[in-house]
Amino acid sequence: MIVIVGYGGAGLVRAVRASDAGHDHTVFSAQLPNVPGKTLTAIVVEYGPGGSSPAHRHAGSVFAYVLSGQIRSENSATGPVRVYRAGETFFEPPAALT
Repeated sequence: MIVIVGYGGAGLVRAVRASDAGHDHTVFSAQLPNVPGKTLTAIVVEYGPGGSSPAHRHAGSVFAYVLSGQIRSENSATGPVRVYRAGETFFEPPAALT
């Protein structure tokens, strides 16, 4: 289970739901008063064993925190495949292929 915090628009939640990769729910979302038209959104995503998301891009920045289990992630901007375990974090810059 991971928590994903995204800066940008509603695209983060749409990307997770479109992938049909796991179950998700929004735990926080607020418009940023100093950045018109942008929001900060936190969602919890639960992947079942062997679950995955297809390669995709986000319009805004994404910060992820692994709550439990582990997740394998690859990011065109930050490096090769890596496994992140409970308590670890990772970052996806805008437009990076993940």
